[in-house]
Amino acid sequence: MKLTEKQQLIAILAAAGVLVLGEFAFAWSNISSRGEMATELEALEGRDQTAQAKLAQIPHLQRRARELSDIVDQYTEILPREDEVSPDAFLDDISSLCREVGLDITSAQPIEVKVESKKTTRRRAPPGAKAVVANAPKTFVQHKYRFEMEGGFSALHRFVNGVENHTRFLQIDHLSIENIKGKGAGKQDEIETAQNPRKALIVEVSTYTYSALPQGEEAKQ
Repeated sequence: MKLTEKQQLIAILAAAGVLVLGEFAFAWSNISSRGEMATELEALEGRDQTAQAKLAQIPHLQRRARELSDIVDQYTEILPREDEVSPDAFLDDISSLCREVGLDITSAQPIEVKVESKKTTRRRAPPGAKAVVANAPKTFVQHKYRFEMEGGFSALHRFVNGVENHTRFLQIDHLSIENIKGKGAGKQDEIETAQNPRKALIVEVSTYTYSALPQGEEAKQ
């Protein structure tokens, strides 16, 4: 079938229109792909900047870790040895201090300290050495004792000062003061006991020992 010139012209225009639409669709597809690629590149660039920022912090974190390690070393120098926290040795040390300041010990006994189980290798450090991060497993073990004493306020003040300035690390965890109970039960006896300068004292003192190995590992040595 032979097309007229008009029909041929329409066919050429239709084909040209199809080509133009095809090129437009192809160009639009490329533009969308470029937009997605640009978004991905921006995301990758953001991740790279975050990674670079973290890498830049490594020297600071290493210095901080060394500083914290030095703090641990400083505290371990003032902590008592294992033989110094045995019941007899600890009692002798506190008894000597009480005699110096004028306090009388009426009772002394160790207090069991519950050890919290942790999945990580971080251990509880002495007060003042918080947030210590150690690469090697290290252990701080708390030792606690309860003393019942009798004495005056001035002697108690000297005792507290002696604990705070002890050559080894010691701390007072609990302190209570009560009147010494008299033999009678009347008001006169209550007044006399209240006026008595000697008081009944309950003092809980604790300290820490340090080991570079966990307790289980140390026992195997």
